[in-house]
Amino acid sequence: MVDYTQPIEELPLMLVQLTRFYDIDQGVAIGVSISHPLTDGFGAIRFINSWARMARGETLETSELFPPLPLVLGSSDNLAEQGKKISAVTLKLTSEQVEKLKKQANDQSHKEGLRSYSRYEAITAYIWIYASKARELDHLQ
Repeated sequence: MVDYTQPIEELPLMLVQLTRFYDIDQGVAIGVSISHPLTDGFGAIRFINSWARMARGETLETSELFPPLPLVLGSSDNLAEQGKKISAVTLKLTSEQVEKLKKQANDQSHKEGLRSYSRYEAITAYIWIYASKARELDHLQ
């Protein structure tokens, strides 16, 4: 159950609800709610389709898990990005590490009259910085 009286930055980024129907066919329905900053509609559909394929025991191709990387600023195609090695990592952060990232973000750029960065914003910025370094992008990308 989600408490919608919390500030928006404290709400879950993704919710999944499974409903079982015990009537005639005993079917199921899966409801998915994904925060738009996490992905767009196309990405959400790709995620749900991949999830369904995995649930059926099918394997996924690397190209399905990792669509072409986005364009680099000033580039008209993503050919250079397509040639780069791709790997997946799992990022596990403790609550202490998350609070440390949040404190760092707020200590570095807190301006008078602006709200503090949320945990989500601090983690997203951290991931973006290191993903950009891994892609060997210019620091202004």
